[in-house]
This record gives sequence, C-alpha cells and structure tokens, in this order.
Amino acid sequence: MQQNLNVKYIKFLSDDEEKSKILASELNVPQAEFDAVWSWFLLLLQRQSKLDVFGDDVIKDLASRLETLAANLSQSARNFVLAKLIYYNNIIQSGYLDSAICGIMSKFLYDEIERRISEASFCLAEFTALTRYIKHNFYVSPNGYLLENALKIEKQNKIFARADDDAKLEIIQNLLCIIGDKEFHHDIAVFKKLACEVKDGDERGVRLFKNFIPKNRQGCYLVVNKVLNAACFEGKFSLSVKVLKWLDSARGAAAPSGWQNKFNELKGELGEEALAAVAAEILGLDSLTYHDFAISSWSDDVVKRFVKSAEWILQIAGEQQVRTF
Repeated sequence: MQQNLNVKYIKFLSDDEEKSKILASELNVPQAEFDAVWSWFLLLLQRQSKLDVFGDDVIKDLASRLETLAANLSQSARNFVLAKLIYYNNIIQSGYLDSAICGIMSKFLYDEIERRISEASFCLAEFTALTRYIKHNFYVSPNGYLLENALKIEKQNKIFARADDDAKLEIIQNLLCIIGDKEFHHDIAVFKKLACEVKDGDERGVRLFKNFIPKNRQGCYLVVNKVLNAACFEGKFSLSVKVLKWLDSARGAAAPSGWQNKFNELKGELGEEALAAVAAEILGLDSLTYHDFAISSWSDDVVKRFVKSAEWILQIAGEQQVRTF
C-alpha cells in the first residue's frame, strides 16, 4: 500500500511503525487492534498524498471508516488512535511530506482530536507513553499543536496531580524535547506551564529549566535563560517563574494597572534593585527581537514583550527615585 507514496511518506511511515509498536506495547493494545489502526493511518496518508480542495468525499469516507473502527476498539486502542492522530496531525500540518495542506483535512483532524480528547481516559503510565511517542519528530509544526493537545489530555486526566517527582520529570523532559525541536517559537506558554510544575526543592527539575535552550537558540529563550539564572533568584525558582510570566505580559504603549500592581507586589518580594538588575540584563539582549533564518527574519514578539517590561521597570524605578529627593 506504500508504493504510491513519495520517499518522505515512506521514511515517516517506516520510522513510525517502530515507534507505534513500542507505544502499542506500553498501552497493551492487542495485535489485531494494532493492525486495524495501522491500516487506517496508512489509508489516511494515502488519501492525504492525493488530496485537493475538492476532497470532501474523501474526508467523509475517512471519518466513516474511523468511526466504525473506533466503535470496536478497547479503551487502550482508542488511546492509541488519539496518540497517533496527534502525531500525524503535526507531520501533515508541517509540510514535511511535500504534499498540499488542505483546509478540509486540517479541520477533520482538529475535530477528531478535540472530540477524542474530550472522551479520553489516560492513566499516568499511558500518558507518559504518549509523551515518549510524540517527543521525536521529523519536524515540529507551529500549527501541529503537539504540545497543546498533550496538555489538554494531561489537564483532563489530572496527570501531574497524580505523578510523583520522577514521573513528572520524565513527562516534562519529553515535552521540553518537543519545544527544543521547534523551528520558531511564537510564544513560551507551554514552557511557563511546565515550569510551574517544578517546586523550589526539586533540584533536577530546576536545573532542567535553568539549562534549557532550544536548538534554534531563539532570542526569547536566551532571555528566559538569563532571567531564570539571575543571581536574585538563587534558591527561588518559583519566584523566578512568577517574574517570567509577568515580564511576558507587557502589552500596549504604557504599563497597564494590572502590570503595575504586579510590579509593586514583586518589588516587595525581591526589592526594586533586583528587578532593575533583571531589567538591565534583558535590555542587554534587545538585539534579539528578530530571529534570523537563511533568507529572512521573523519578529520575536516574546523578546519585544520582555524588553517592554524592562523599559517600564526602569522607567517606574527612575520616577520613584526622583520622588524620594
């Protein structure tokens, strides 16, 4: 059935077959169910390779076949289907396969994933297996929502609340691996959420975040690294994450009241001099507001928000210093 697929499809399928066997084993999916699920995903890629904007009937057929298949699967096999939908959605949205990305396919996959997440039931071991499965990719698409979909499953099944430090750390490492592979970071939302799961006393977890820099060395994460490693946050990782979230909230021409209220709160916890020192470190990296590619540059809006916060910090600190004279 692979004979009509291009080289990249075949390479992806070959790699995924081995990964899928491992995932199926960890989820305790029977061989017969594995074979049926594998056949549907092979059909999905065959249809995707030839799809055009007039492919409504193709999508309806895929949906019908999946519905029939899922109705006869065990819960573990349905979890297997969801994991593979999430993984295949990313590769299809990435353009890696050198075929058209049609809106009707994107909507089909989005709807199927959303519906199946709402019905999903994962235990800690199953969710950990899912994160192992999705952590290595040929390409991480900004429109693939690998991380976001995984965290929806985590939230619904309260995985982190049930995990001990070791289990939680493995999950976080797997998800950070995906962040590290992204070609461009439009935000740091998932990174911040994962960082909130680490306690001050968790030395391995703290070290993981303080040492994290993605493969593309994008400015936003170079600034994040500088903030998390600031001297004033030694032994205060949770506070550094709180400051990170606040620094990333700067929007508008002037500091809004909510931002200023947080400034006053953090000034009480850290001191104005410490905040000013962090701001000065950020402004030393203001040249990173654009990320360079081979033939173009993209605006790094996260860095711009950090720089804006740093400028506001020094502005307010200067105004308050003037008022003391």
